[in-house]
Amino acid sequence: MSFVFRLPKVVQEVGVILAAAPEHRLNYTVLLKLLYLADRESLAEVRQPISGDTHYALPRGPVLSRVCDLIRKTSYVSEEQAEYWAKYFDVDDKEIVLKQDPGTSHLSEYEVKKLLDVFSRLDRKTFGQVLDYVDELPEVKKNKLKFSLNCRKKLIALEDIVEAIGKRDLLDEINQNKIEDEFLARILGN
Repeated sequence: MSFVFRLPKVVQEVGVILAAAPEHRLNYTVLLKLLYLADRESLAEVRQPISGDTHYALPRGPVLSRVCDLIRKTSYVSEEQAEYWAKYFDVDDKEIVLKQDPGTSHLSEYEVKKLLDVFSRLDRKTFGQVLDYVDELPEVKKNKLKFSLNCRKKLIALEDIVEAIGKRDLLDEINQNKIEDEFLARILGN
């Protein structure tokens, strides 16, 4: 059971960050870290992540699984999803570039502010400084992988994130929000 991933919402999340970035482009590894931090802080503050994506630890730190698949154009992405994503973004070497503003209609005011807040706190840091920052998070340290051909990613459990942000007592509430999110997605068909 997980929160529901909604592609239009995630596209808008990425759009908010890239619109704030110089030349509307950003190293995609840094982007993935910023999205992870926004989800983490949203869990602490409003008891649910912004993206609804699944978080994994990789040798270079945490990522949002489906967003990473979209950027890398893996086989896990449907043709329809890839076309929707490509309408708004290009990947230029290691950078993701905003082609067209997707707007913010799927995001709350809180979510837009959170994304911009996370970006503004880290936008002047170097690539290495951003990686070092997320590597120091307790749930990342716990799930950090050494590069291996046998194991390339490890799930960062919601419980690990909740414990790391000091909200273990709210795990039941967060899990209830997850159930409600799935229920609404089934009813509304998204």
